[in-house]
Amino acid sequence: MLLLYGSANRDERQYGPDAAELDVTRCPRNILTFSHGAHHCLGAAAARMQCRVALTELLARCPDFEVAESRIVWSGGSYVRRPLSVPFRVTS
Repeated sequence: MLLLYGSANRDERQYGPDAAELDVTRCPRNILTFSHGAHHCLGAAAARMQCRVALTELLARCPDFEVAESRIVWSGGSYVRRPLSVPFRVTS
């Protein structure tokens, strides 16, 4: 059996046709991001806090910015799906 972690949380049957889109308002159950049960990631709370602080600070300083989606560079491989770079432009 091969688990493709990079495809986790992106199943259209579970999350709808926009499963691949970042939607911070989505409140899914049964996500695999930090695993479950005895194998739940010990750093999950810290990762969520870091993300919340980073986004809060970015939006406070640059409320109008635009991500160049076509220029996002994704890492290769099947273990984790993550961007290597996310170019954006501040519009105000």
